[in-house]
Amino acid sequence: MELILFGAPGSGKGTQAKKIAAWLGIPQISTGDILRGEIQKGSSIGLQVKEILAGGNLVSDALVIEMIRARLAEEDCQKGFVLDGFPRTEAQATALDLLLEEMGRSIQCVLSLDVSEEELVARITKRQTCGKCGAIYNTQFSPAPNGRCTCGSDDLRVRADDNEETVRNRLQNYAESSEILIKVYEKKNLLSHIESTGLTPDQVFTKVREALGHIAHE
Repeated sequence: MELILFGAPGSGKGTQAKKIAAWLGIPQISTGDILRGEIQKGSSIGLQVKEILAGGNLVSDALVIEMIRARLAEEDCQKGFVLDGFPRTEAQATALDLLLEEMGRSIQCVLSLDVSEEELVARITKRQTCGKCGAIYNTQFSPAPNGRCTCGSDDLRVRADDNEETVRNRLQNYAESSEILIKVYEKKNLLSHIESTGLTPDQVFTKVREALGHIAHE
């Protein structure tokens, strides 16, 4: 199954992508992970990316698509994949369609995790990350037990940019950039909205399974 997962910062998109990947036995594909992987491998693409980022520039759509092409050709993608955070623009969506057409494949479903802005702000501004193991907590929704991470560390950090003003700007930017993509996939009858406000990750995943059930068993 070939899937795309959309969601604003704080929507739980990464968590749901991992759950979908485990459920269906397909890889979660994040462009950020690919970028870091290519840099670590020291591949020709990785060297290009490292130089681009070192210069403070953005990686071009063409280079991102080339990395996606290489990743989708790997053996673990033969039964499908879930794209997490890609495409981000209409140009990337068009390029993805062309790439998949060349491979004799196509996107079967696009899921959008919909959470109210107020809840997203609360999720992000109250987020804490363990400085030792990277586990994430939320002082309102899922606090660390007794103020300590399960790994035993009490080094719980709040990101400097997780303040309300910055978060609302990030959410506005996401809404503007995703609006056209939502319309593109709605016109193709591929988009399913997953209302996630006030729900736990497991409750959201129940809705995700329901939305994908008919495709997963074809």
